[in-house]
Amino acid sequence: MVRCDPEHREYDLEAVDRLPFSTAEKSERYRTENYHGAVGLNWYSTDPSLQFTMAYYLQPDELAFAEPHLTRIGELMGGPVARWAEETDRNPPRLERYDRWGHDISLVVQPPSFTESKRAVLTAQRVLRDDARRAGVNPSLPLFASNYLLNQADIGMGCALGTGGNMVKSLVAAYAPDDVRDHVLAKFASGEWEGETAQLLTERTGGSDLGALETTATRQGDGCTWLINGFKWFASNCDGQVFVVLAKPEGAPDSTRGVATFLVL
Repeated sequence: MVRCDPEHREYDLEAVDRLPFSTAEKSERYRTENYHGAVGLNWYSTDPSLQFTMAYYLQPDELAFAEPHLTRIGELMGGPVARWAEETDRNPPRLERYDRWGHDISLVVQPPSFTESKRAVLTAQRVLRDDARRAGVNPSLPLFASNYLLNQADIGMGCALGTGGNMVKSLVAAYAPDDVRDHVLAKFASGEWEGETAQLLTERTGGSDLGALETTATRQGDGCTWLINGFKWFASNCDGQVFVVLAKPEGAPDSTRGVATFLVL
């Protein structure tokens, strides 16, 4: 049982939650077999802790707005999205390196289960945002809850859809030339690039040690564009349309002070 003191926000944990994961008792609690019956349930309606959190942080009028959306999203995540995720696990994305003529196209081919799931998730979240705007409600916390439920249903999609978007928009708004800024922000405003952002930061040499990056950036003759050359170890959404990439411009210090951020379209 989780109990919250509204004044002090202190939470009581069950005894098993205090045990190391290496113990038999903790292992028994989190056995996969215990959760086979979850698919098909409404993951918002069956999550009292999440409902409690929403009621705790939202005002009554905000909660009245959010709950119908979260109930629909909970049904979506616990049903179709969870089932599609299992299909994607059995039939994962594949890399199509060459076309029939031998040209390198490096195309990521997503299975229908992933594309259908992505479309359904983005539609549900877009409806929530649009309705919130019309109602004058801040959608941030309900959207956070939506992503929390998505991460339980399909953590791979949660990673793909949850990285880079705000980073791209904020960096472009602050630093991009007018023509680039207008082009990029218009793509987001129209919804065309919704869920199509990614970040390429870490590399094999240093993991999260950004100072160890080996990817280089060479300024081109037009003075505006750069040639980026390197090997990235992790891409949050490798078949996206717009990327935030870290690299070291030629001549920059070989440390974190020499790392620069680039927008790749």
